[in-house]
Amino acid sequence: MVTNKSLINEAEEKMRSLLEFRDLLKRIYSQYEFVILPVLKFMLAFLTLSVVSGKMGYMYQVDNLGLILIASLLCSFLPNGFMVFFAVVFSLAHMYALSLEVAIVGLAIYLILFLLFFRFGSRDALVVLFTAIFSAMGVPYVIPIAVGLLAGPVSIFAVACGLIGYHMLNHVVTNAQAINAMGTEEAFAKVRLMIDGVLTNKELIVMIAAFAVTIIIVHVVRRLSID
Repeated sequence: MVTNKSLINEAEEKMRSLLEFRDLLKRIYSQYEFVILPVLKFMLAFLTLSVVSGKMGYMYQVDNLGLILIASLLCSFLPNGFMVFFAVVFSLAHMYALSLEVAIVGLAIYLILFLLFFRFGSRDALVVLFTAIFSAMGVPYVIPIAVGLLAGPVSIFAVACGLIGYHMLNHVVTNAQAINAMGTEEAFAKVRLMIDGVLTNKELIVMIAAFAVTIIIVHVVRRLSID
């Protein structure tokens, strides 16, 4: 029969192995950071731009593997904020190919997010990207847990930016046929459709509020003193 003491010893041994593995990873990363970091940034940039072009794909000049590879390569040597910048540029190009009015509204929303919430900081840029990517993959609920553990309440605004950006792009994709069916004389209707898709999106508002509360709760629990 297994005693409590043996279970505790087994748990301590597993924890010790995990800590040793963590220290090994840290040593490897510190030794080869100059290679590992650009490769990881390239992979993240390539994934981000591929998701944007894969979901939209309205401008064939931008939906090009060679262009995505070049932009990803540039992102691997530039600050993290440029990954967000290229994602914004790619999405605006696809919006423009779909409709000029859609692109104008998209640009206005991006500018408002940047001016009100978003700073092109290293951690904030990654939070925005991962929020949008995990939302596109259908598992956005990983984000508030991860942000609460690794960052904190200060990154709530970055998560909100990622959610708003993703839902705006998803709204464009969902309503692409309706937008195409509208003529040039219905420019106001296109603008109204885009604005309503963001401002009156109850699901988006609930998600932002729920994510913010979850991040705060996880952050508070993480900071508690536990033996």
